[in-house]
Amino acid sequence: MNKKCPLTTGQRHKAKRLLNMLYTPGEIAEELGVTRDHIYKVLIPAGLPHTKDSRRHLWIHGPALALWAKGFDKVPMKLAKGEGYCLRCRKPVKVKNPLEKQSERLTLLTGECPVCGHSVSRILRLERIP
Repeated sequence: MNKKCPLTTGQRHKAKRLLNMLYTPGEIAEELGVTRDHIYKVLIPAGLPHTKDSRRHLWIHGPALALWAKGFDKVPMKLAKGEGYCLRCRKPVKVKNPLEKQSERLTLLTGECPVCGHSVSRILRLERIP
């Protein structure tokens, strides 16, 4: 899934520890460290699985929430030849002044980000030891 998760990494880890039971939105908010408004205005519109009983009370199943949040795990990024990922700009960039460094098992492309000048590295090849 390529949508951004409405929960932080820490909140997704907390969701893994939820018990196999139904929670109210207030209980989920307390467990994850968010507000009840965040549950109603952000998570439910984003597709958080929930049920309503005959009195229209909202219930959230703990493991279902954890599974839903896990679906937002990041997909590996495809970079073109000569590109690297700049950690400061947080985007793929064409490497300026590229230099290939090679050790026994590793070939590494290093250089600079043309936008911010920060150092950028990318592993080109990694040989596995049999």
